[in-house]
Amino acid sequence: MSGLDVVYNGKVLVREKDKVTFKDTYSSNDSNSQTNRTISMATSYTYRFKPSYRIKHILPNSPAELAGLQTNDIILSINGIKVHQYSLRELLSKFQTGHNKRIRITVERNGEKFRYQFRLIKKI
Repeated sequence: MSGLDVVYNGKVLVREKDKVTFKDTYSSNDSNSQTNRTISMATSYTYRFKPSYRIKHILPNSPAELAGLQTNDIILSINGIKVHQYSLRELLSKFQTGHNKRIRITVERNGEKFRYQFRLIKKI
């Protein structure tokens, strides 16, 4: 148990890599042993609306509160995985299973990113 209540916070526009293209050009001139090589790379992105999650409530003296999380923090990632890849059910299960499991969480608060970590405890 983490002591967090997390809620759906609407959708946010997320930039994702769509494709990376490489172009390699090689030419040589045998008469004076000169070689030219050109390598170029182009990256294109797509933008999609993805779910966002917000901390609605934190239990007093819970692992989440003791770590420094605050109400209305927007959750960006858990254990290195961006939260828009999770459904709300999957996200909630991250905070409810695994006694002594370590949680690393990145949140946004007032436009700034903060990183915290804590361990889950058994529900009493």
